[in-house]
Amino acid sequence: MKKLFIFLVFLSSLSNAEFKLFANTDNSEYWVDIDNLKIINDSVRIMTYQNTYDNEFVKSVSNYVEFNCSNESFKFLSFSFHDEFDRKGKATEAEKNHIGNIIYPEPDTVVYKIMEYACMFKK
Repeated sequence: MKKLFIFLVFLSSLSNAEFKLFANTDNSEYWVDIDNLKIINDSVRIMTYQNTYDNEFVKSVSNYVEFNCSNESFKFLSFSFHDEFDRKGKATEAEKNHIGNIIYPEPDTVVYKIMEYACMFKK
């Protein structure tokens, strides 16, 4: 029930989000919504999405992520796949086994750079 609530809050927040382009790679664009980030103790919650240009079926991925700034890790609170760019089209929620797992991003990746950026607001 708690995960359903977080997912519903995530979906309703997307309509109020103002995403800004954070990074471009050869096959993706990464967007972040800094205006609606939430600071909770040593963590920062932020909405992001990624447009992917190398996948025939998934064009966009929406994420609600919690970055732990002290141990440089993150976990997905929710995420969904979209069949059109910019979070449009049919949305499919990710499998539950991907939600809540602690992930340590590799340095020099876009996710690591987003984490560093988001954690700057915690200070």
